[in-house]
Amino acid sequence: MSSAELIPVADFLVDFVGAAGDFFSGLSFFLGSLDAVSALFPAA
Repeated sequence: MSSAELIPVADFLVDFVGAAGDFFSGLSFFLGSLDAVSALFPAA
């Protein structure tokens, strides 16, 4: 492969890693807020 062919692959990988990072940070935020809600309602 030439370097010109590798550029779109690298762009895809950067986008994919960025999207995965956004997904996991959103997921950890969601789980953290679930923990906060369950702490507010210990009987639930």
